[in-house]
Amino acid sequence: MVAASGSARLWAAREGAAALVARLGELVACESPPGSVPHLRACADLLDGWGTEVLGRPARRVVRDGVPHLLWAVPDQRVLLLGHYDTVWPAGTIRDWPFTVAGGRATGPGACDMKAGIVQLFAALRLLSGTSRPGEPWNSTSQPSGPWESTSRPSGPWESTSQPGEPWNGTSQPGEPWNGRSQPSGPWESTSQPGEPWNGTSQPGEPWNGRSQPSGPWESTSQPGEPWNSTSRPGGPWNSTSQPGEPWDGTSRPCGPWDGLSRVGVLLTGDEETGSVTSRELIEREARRSGAVLVLEPGTPEGALKIARKGGSVYRLHVQGRAAHAGVEPHRGVNAGVELAHQILAVRELAAPLSGTSVTPTALAGGTTTNTVPESAAVSVDVRSWTREELDRVDRAIRALPSRLPGARLTVEGGVNRYPLLSTVAQPLLEAAQAVAKQLGLPPPGGAHAPGASDGNFTGALGVPTLDGLGAVGGHPHARGEYIEVASLPDRTALLAGLVERLVAAPRGDAGP
Repeated sequence: MVAASGSARLWAAREGAAALVARLGELVACESPPGSVPHLRACADLLDGWGTEVLGRPARRVVRDGVPHLLWAVPDQRVLLLGHYDTVWPAGTIRDWPFTVAGGRATGPGACDMKAGIVQLFAALRLLSGTSRPGEPWNSTSQPSGPWESTSRPSGPWESTSQPGEPWNGTSQPGEPWNGRSQPSGPWESTSQPGEPWNGTSQPGEPWNGRSQPSGPWESTSQPGEPWNSTSRPGGPWNSTSQPGEPWDGTSRPCGPWDGLSRVGVLLTGDEETGSVTSRELIEREARRSGAVLVLEPGTPEGALKIARKGGSVYRLHVQGRAAHAGVEPHRGVNAGVELAHQILAVRELAAPLSGTSVTPTALAGGTTTNTVPESAAVSVDVRSWTREELDRVDRAIRALPSRLPGARLTVEGGVNRYPLLSTVAQPLLEAAQAVAKQLGLPPPGGAHAPGASDGNFTGALGVPTLDGLGAVGGHPHARGEYIEVASLPDRTALLAGLVERLVAAPRGDAGP
């Protein structure tokens, strides 16, 4: 049986599904190409507004080399929600590849990696904060744990402005039309027969004022006079700071305000796709002061979370030769292109496929004119591995490469960029997420090993409990066909909200189920 708090939260998230898609479309349309400071600033402005709406304060902008990173830090940071808003797509891509929803999938530049995850992040915080907005009428999406269960009050508060014959959404039988005979100043018909006075905690025959409860808690599926039970509304009786239909004060919650957001930090960076050069120190600093890190990168196409990632290194090998006329006296030159060819074959041999270690020469450059012996040449090398030891082995070997041609000089730039995210730091958080999924009535997500790296590698390498892939369910990141499954948006939002709430409530250092 699904716990009431879980089903209520999932119901609330699904009720807001259309708003999630609309926000994703807005964020995808706000392009954030790598390294384009004006575009990144505009996207940061949009996200700062969303965060301020939910958290009640603007982000601290940490600007490094012109790139803005958005930080909402808290003193007792039990959970850090981590993501990036830059994409791999150049400016103008949106013109020929606009945000589109078709066949249950949403596509567009950056939709999967990882703008959908950011939309889910703020939606989950909204579920937890319990805010529509202070001063607005209290409604089904306002309470932190979701709406009232249909067994307690089918459709939310009774609207005294309803007309006779319209369905009454109070506590008579769900869907029964309101007979119009009981105006707000008359007896209230509850689960008794229509026309009879309300037989709750007020005296029989006393009029109901149509605004607040007659006296005492509201009777739902319990017997008249009993308080709401936990299956009616998660958390027990509703406090009396605001009545259904009256403006909600933005802070009340069953059994008092939920102050968990005061222990949740958020960090959105603007340079992940270019190596996190300016944000790494900030990420590691915030991770060290957090109890756990939840990364909103996309999950797998099957919906699994990411409990391990390969680490990665990036190198640039430069060869310096000597130029000469290619036709007249090539023997006087030192061909940097030939030397580079030797080095490319040498680094390729450093791979260890059985261990999952890849060493791949990628971008090449060299030479000037067709009739000149190349004086210089260079190649970039991408290295990926599941273990720290393998990355260190390849690093030592690349730095020890000898030149092959007399007179050629080889220099190496770069090194290990991210050590692997190991499953040992993620497994307890995965088990907690699986427990939350069961409470929500969702299939428990599996744990996947992902060959690509993320900023979660930085936090996991520090030994901080880290779980990745909590963003949207989708696929083909960095490709024109990248997509997310629209139906997954509310479910992953509810999962994130439940996991955050669970981790905040747990003693610091206890990330398990």
